Amino acid sequence: MTVGEFALATGLSTKALRFYDERGLLAPADVDAHPAYRRYAPGQIRTAAQIRVLRAAGLTVDDVRSVLADPASLSARLEAHAAELRRRRDLEDRALALAAAGVYAAPDPDDDGGPARPGPVAERTVGPTPWAGVVQRVALDEAGEEGTTERANAAFAMLFQALAEAGSAPAGPPWTALRPVPGAADVVETVLAVPLSGPAPAGLRVDGHEVVTGTLPRRVERYVDVRADAGETDLLDDAPGGELPHPDLLGLMDAFDAEDAGAAPEIRQILVDPEAGHVELAVTVREEVGPGQR
Repeated sequence: MTVGEFALATGLSTKALRFYDERGLLAPADVDAHPAYRRYAPGQIRTAAQIRVLRAAGLTVDDVRSVLADPASLSARLEAHAAELRRRRDLEDRALALAAAGVYAAPDPDDDGGPARPGPVAERTVGPTPWAGVVQRVALDEAGEEGTTERANAAFAMLFQALAEAGSAPAGPPWTALRPVPGAADVVETVLAVPLSGPAPAGLRVDGHEVVTGTLPRRVERYVDVRADAGETDLLDDAPGGELPHPDLLGLMDAFDAEDAGAAPEIRQILVDPEAGHVELAVTVREEVGPGQR
């Protein structure tokens, strides 16, 4: 059969036939080297039809080539592909529901034309807070992975032990904060901090970690209280790039941007009760002068 006849019989264009020939899926039965005519055997129509079916099902060219080379692998490859399609369909359905619910849509403006203020955002005044912490570097492609969380938990345990040995008492729940690493766009530093009832002990050491200390000044904080529950927003943690930012974090940033445009706030994730899924997200809005200060 000529290329034209074979194309009409199979529904594959001459361009597609040449592509599958080059990729090793469907070579002509005969090629006349001088006029470069290609001819196909009638029995190859079945192969062409199978290629069309498998490609229409979404299998890759490499997968189709493997099936043609090893027909016994067809069932297992189809089962694996069907499972992947179901996973992707589930993710797409959840993303569609999330988009339709408007959770991540831009907030509607108020009647006066100003931006709508998110409901869960609140403010509080906090006194000076001495703290001590350790620093961990995290590659962005590792952020959120279980191993990263385990390393953070181990570092916190070592920090608490070092503080106890130094006679320094925590003054509240610990927090974490991210900060960029100069010259390393794909790496961030995580500060794991513990608020203290007094100044950080001099010479504090935590084996294998960089120790940092400081004092947050008296300040006004803007914060949201985040609690995990059964009705919590689906953050699509199985989506490419990992889970979405929590809606309450977006509300916090919307409120911050509305009144403090151009600022770059440090977001502190305060671990109120992490095992129960209870955290606070806080940023400093402004520093305040305390009583007796000028």
